[in-house]
Amino acid sequence: MKKYIGIRDVSRLTGISVSTLYKLTASGSIPYYKPSGKLLFSEDEIVAWIEASRVCPQADANLDSLAF
Repeated sequence: MKKYIGIRDVSRLTGISVSTLYKLTASGSIPYYKPSGKLLFSEDEIVAWIEASRVCPQADANLDSLAF
C-alpha cells in the first residue's frame, strides 16, 4: 500500500519550499493527487521524481565518452 503525505511533509523530505511545491503542482512538474481538493503525494513517487532528476557529475560524463 502506498504511503501518501502532505505538502509540508514533501517540503521536509525534499528541502523544497511549500510555495515552490505549489508552483510545481500548478505546472504539472511534480506527481500529486488531489482528492476532495487536498494535495497528496505518494512518498515513493516523490523519491522517484527526485532520482529521475539526477545530473551526472563531470567525472561520470568523461567515463561515458570512453566507452568502446
